[in-house]
Amino acid sequence: MIKLFFDLSKIIYLPISLLFYISSYRFIQVDYFQFGCFINQLEVMVKYNHLRNKKSLIFIPSSQSRSCIKKIFPNLIIIDSIILNILAQPLIHSSFISCPIIIAENLFDKDFKKIGKFYSTKIKQDFNKKKNNPEFFKLDKEYCDEMKKIFDKKFKNFEIKKTVLIHIRDSNFNRATDLRSASLESYTPTIEYLLLNGYFVIRLIHSKSKKLTFPKNYEEINTDELINQYLQYYLVSKSKAFINTQSGPGPLGSLFDRPALSVNHFYHYSYAHKKNDIFLFKKIKNSKGQVQNFTNLFNHNFYEKYPNSISLMIKHGYEVLDNTSDEILEATKELLTLDSGDMKYSSRNAKQQLFVDSLPETSCFKYMDSRISSYFQKKNPTMFLLQQ
Repeated sequence: MIKLFFDLSKIIYLPISLLFYISSYRFIQVDYFQFGCFINQLEVMVKYNHLRNKKSLIFIPSSQSRSCIKKIFPNLIIIDSIILNILAQPLIHSSFISCPIIIAENLFDKDFKKIGKFYSTKIKQDFNKKKNNPEFFKLDKEYCDEMKKIFDKKFKNFEIKKTVLIHIRDSNFNRATDLRSASLESYTPTIEYLLLNGYFVIRLIHSKSKKLTFPKNYEEINTDELINQYLQYYLVSKSKAFINTQSGPGPLGSLFDRPALSVNHFYHYSYAHKKNDIFLFKKIKNSKGQVQNFTNLFNHNFYEKYPNSISLMIKHGYEVLDNTSDEILEATKELLTLDSGDMKYSSRNAKQQLFVDSLPETSCFKYMDSRISSYFQKKNPTMFLLQQ
């Protein structure tokens, strides 16, 4: 009944839709109920429309907490009127004037074939290559001034430029699976290293997260609270670096030029796509206990056959292993050497580049400017060699 209603509405709205079609404006279809999906889709769709010389119209009702981005990103066109949001739904869901979700998300049909021909990382890469791009995600000055006051009050002795943010999708999170969650204990040496070397650490948590404590220069903020949801944009954009998993606020690392480390990675795409980003894969064992070769996994579409499904993997005898504490620590050390302040990046080494060159054109990792951790690759050399 809902689909029938929308189809009839599209017919009624057709004259208006045609006007938008010949205009320079396009709608976008974002899921603003989940923070991670929302940020990723927002970035990709805005950049996708821009590459086609179109301006994005973003409808988010003021009743949704995500509508706060109207005050955060002044260069985006945000319409938060609830009435206009209702009236615009037939236009938003008219595919020829709206950017669909398949542009930003890797979705698959029942035969594990990708739906749509676009890759989100290639859209981001193409956008970065284009000259004189608008600063869509430049923060509003008044917002920054307000957040600085809040930061100075919450974290009295912290220096934002020496603060490393950490987000871990721990096992207490609702609906967490072994593919998306991680062991808190494996991050402890990294946090201790950061604190010992003069950095400050802020961990982004949720209401059910297990708390961690350290003597000083370590704090946790609950992002279930609206004020902290509002603050986290500022924290990511101004911090020294952001260590995250492929979940929750992870996509925020993609919006800003801060170095980001994506840990315990299983996904067939990554938010850590910039030149100053690093990622770590989870290891995968088969039913014989053999750790699988990453190059082969990509070339044989493993990540498409098992798209984030732990039940499918267990059914076929696979086991997923978290990154070890030394892998996270050494990747963090490597991350901190990347200087994003003056936009000078060290290039991939020969082995890192060889891995990228070995990937098929159908992999999102083919279109990323980031790199696999050099320590992780050196520790597991046979896992990156192309094998027949």
